[in-house]
Amino acid sequence: MISDFGCSISDIIRKFDKSNIMSTAELKEKLIAQINDTDNDELLSEISTLLYVESKSVSGVYQMSEAEREAVEDGLNQIRNGRWISDEEANREIEEWLRK
Repeated sequence: MISDFGCSISDIIRKFDKSNIMSTAELKEKLIAQINDTDNDELLSEISTLLYVESKSVSGVYQMSEAEREAVEDGLNQIRNGRWISDEEANREIEEWLRK
């Protein structure tokens, strides 16, 4: 908690140097440079995923594509029709498949 450090939020706000705040354009430039400098495929994949999800959301709510909606509806229909297996059974099937 902030009060545990002997200061209040208003103290922090008064002490904060607003000149340290980056503009959106500056932040974008910094991120682009960092992306260009990295060879970490996992990091780049995560960034790509975050940007993809952000581009698909409106007001913070993810908007599914028609294909995604159809896949969800297909899965729900499979469950309704009793075409499902337990997590344990799925794991057994995966283990068997991996041993082949």
